[in-house]
Amino acid sequence: SSGVSTLNPFWSQRFPNTQYAGLIMQPLVYRMEDGSIEPVLAASWSVDATEKIWTINIDPDATWSDGTPVTADDVVFTYELHYANPGEWSQGRANGGLMLDANDDGVPDDDTVVKVDDKTVTFELKDTYAARIFLSSLSTVFICPEHIWQPKITALAAMDPPIDIEQYALEEE
Repeated sequence: SSGVSTLNPFWSQRFPNTQYAGLIMQPLVYRMEDGSIEPVLAASWSVDATEKIWTINIDPDATWSDGTPVTADDVVFTYELHYANPGEWSQGRANGGLMLDANDDGVPDDDTVVKVDDKTVTFELKDTYAARIFLSSLSTVFICPEHIWQPKITALAAMDPPIDIEQYALEEE
């Protein structure tokens, strides 16, 4: 019933934006209509005995359209950028409520999403959650290539006056 307003993955939070952005970008997993979780950029996942630390293994064959491999750095970059923004504008920010937040300030701790190696990332939850809740939350965040987005963010920050990614998303519309 409404048109697409942005394809910026850091702003695509409502239908139909998420549907169209999802044709361009991919999440780690996808929640199917029957509730099952299917890997997309993730190859597999596991949870430790505490049920708070989730390990996500990235598909070793996943590449960006320019042929650059998808890495743990891309995942950490995407989530940290979402978490760092003060506005409630992103899916990544919204699912941050699941993550470890020692200060209880609504912002996940810096070490919540950690690169283990080039193809492995861990997420630390603040409490135990059913697997479907956490894994489903991973389906709402489109992983972004750091090598493409970081230079854009740096250039925006260097402008006079500086523009943050949220403002860029708003002006893009």
